[in-house]
Amino acid sequence: MLIALGDLVEVAGDDLESGRVLLYLAPSSFVEFSGGVFILLGGYEDIRHMIPDSVEAKLTYLWYTRRLETPNAGAIRDILLDFGFLDLRSDFWLKMPDLESASEHLRRYDQALSQLELRPTVIEEVTILDNAEDVRRYFRRWSPLQNQTGRFMGRRPQAYGAPLWCYLEVDNSNVLRHLDLPRFEHRWMGYDEAWHLQLAIDSSNGAPQEFSVYPGSEPGMHIVDIYAPIPVLRSMLMRVASASIELSINSASAVAVFL
Repeated sequence: MLIALGDLVEVAGDDLESGRVLLYLAPSSFVEFSGGVFILLGGYEDIRHMIPDSVEAKLTYLWYTRRLETPNAGAIRDILLDFGFLDLRSDFWLKMPDLESASEHLRRYDQALSQLELRPTVIEEVTILDNAEDVRRYFRRWSPLQNQTGRFMGRRPQAYGAPLWCYLEVDNSNVLRHLDLPRFEHRWMGYDEAWHLQLAIDSSNGAPQEFSVYPGSEPGMHIVDIYAPIPVLRSMLMRVASASIELSINSASAVAVFL
């Protein structure tokens, strides 16, 4: 999340073939939104050392973000610029992938996967997200690769680190070919691109993702049940759009509370 928000930046290491990246603390910057809302990014661990007391008094911490809300946006913007903060355009910070249909999105990955050489291999501990399972049961959809055939979102082990996210073509217990992620959306992490692709897979299969909205316990509150993880850029927009938001995931769903 810190990488997606912009507090940390990824830089390719000297050994490009290894795919390793280095993490650096991003320079102090801010993103301004309508209504006098600012998101502060990068900088020191404690950003309060970098801003005057008058600005610090307006600073709030909301999940992963440091947020300022003020009726005098122009004055706050000038102060942040004077203190060396960079101004990041909100349209750049919240840039989404190009708009395309689910079938078009899936076709790009299918074409890339089809271009790879067929190499039937038994890979231990591969898990796949079963397209036949109920889209509202995200965790139940994950299962070990056994006798399935087709193309699936999956994860494959690596020698060191967490299993890699990938798009797989399988035949029973054999992995015929796999496409590691991220592939096209390099600004995202592998799991974000995987979740985005899974949305297209489910929609193309006639079972698009679902969500539910119902009243909360307080006036003006609504509960949004999201039954599967969503790409981090979309959750960033949700956090910016709301003065207070809780986003968590359990065995059944992700719950977002908007105040």
